[in-house]
Formats: sequence, C-alpha cells, structure tokens
Amino acid sequence: MNPKVTLKQNHLFISSQDGVIFSGEVDKVTFPGKLGSLQILRSHAPLTTILEKGRLSYSPKNSKSITIEIEEGVGYVKNNNINALITLVKKSDEEEIKINK
Repeated sequence: MNPKVTLKQNHLFISSQDGVIFSGEVDKVTFPGKLGSLQILRSHAPLTTILEKGRLSYSPKNSKSITIEIEEGVGYVKNNNINALITLVKKSDEEEIKINK
C-alpha cells in the first residue's frame, strides 16, 4: 500500500505468534494500555504504543464488537492503518479464535 494514500476507513490488522487473527475494515479499535484503554477512530494521529495485558476490542464495519484477551503487544497507527502485534490470544466469550495461516 502506498503510504501517501490516506484510507477513508480504518483498516485493522491483528497478528499473533500463531498467525493473522483479523484483517479488515473497522469503525473503531480499543487498545489496553498501562494507564487505561485507548480508543482509535478514523483519522487518528500517528501513534506507536505498548499494549498491556487486557482486552483489545474492535468493531468490524457494520458488525458487533469483538473482544479478545491479550497478554501484551505493540500497536501502531498511521494513515488509518491500525496494526496490533499481540501474544496470548483468547476470546473473551471462551470461543476459539480462528487463526489464518
């Protein structure tokens, strides 16, 4: 993707040590941080942050919110691209997460 192109919608990419967990358009993302949660909406300023143990949630476009438990990770935001590299993946409702390998 050309870094000079700003997407109209947020695109979220979540990856763990086991593979890709999610890649797609989202309305919002909430990262767990050391001082509390951090919500990312469209056109957020560029950001790199450490993700703490907690709940990472995201709302796929035209769908209900999904929450996963993470042990730790790193979040990166730029030009409506949101990346989360995480460890210890577990769905909050105890369902198994589908990993795309």
